[in-house]
Amino acid sequence: MINILVACGSGVATSTLAADEVKSVCAEYGITAFKINKCSMAELSSEMAHADIVLTTNNYKGDIGKPHIPPIHHEKNLVTMEVLITLI
Repeated sequence: MINILVACGSGVATSTLAADEVKSVCAEYGITAFKINKCSMAELSSEMAHADIVLTTNNYKGDIGKPHIPPIHHEKNLVTMEVLITLI
């Protein structure tokens, strides 16, 4: 099971759109064993302990210590997300 954390400013609107994109990428690659959690950027430091991959819609300058794709709304980072998800 891949645990994916998606963080945005409030943890509601943009993270929901980003999570939908992650679901689309997983479906494209036939990945079904994943769980997506959403949070705000303020909650990120406490929530990332449970994640295998962290995706953010805002810049995050702290140490995450695991694969992190900042900000995911850039097209080149969507490609990076596809690669990371297929490797895990």
